[in-house]
Amino acid sequence: LDCHNLGIIRKADNADIVIACRNDTGYRETVRVTYDPAQAPTEILLKAFFLCIDPTVKDRQGEDIGTQYQTGVYYRDKALGEEVRRYFEEEKKKYDCFEVELEPLKVFYEAEEYHQKYLDKNPGGYCHIPRSYFSLADK
Repeated sequence: LDCHNLGIIRKADNADIVIACRNDTGYRETVRVTYDPAQAPTEILLKAFFLCIDPTVKDRQGEDIGTQYQTGVYYRDKALGEEVRRYFEEEKKKYDCFEVELEPLKVFYEAEEYHQKYLDKNPGGYCHIPRSYFSLADK
């Protein structure tokens, strides 16, 4: 499982984090997750994802507010998209409002190096995911 590759996505030709933070571009800050379903089943990753987000809010996660913080899953593989869509349908039943995007990935731009492994470089940096959750990924 590799999920340390921060980037931004959008239907565009060029992107950077500064542009994404303008809040009017449609960009989304995201993490590219590469995994082997035999080692880490998609369902387990989706459970972890929903543990870390609030699926009822739009354009926000924790104290991060803006369109670039809209949560979503963006997939390349059509079969994976269908698997995630089925999971989302079950998740939606738990909430009156469900704001998580699910779309095919159009383009992924890797963020600048200083954004990669941000919390490793900035141990006191802000993250809306409780630090206690990090050790769960090792299990």
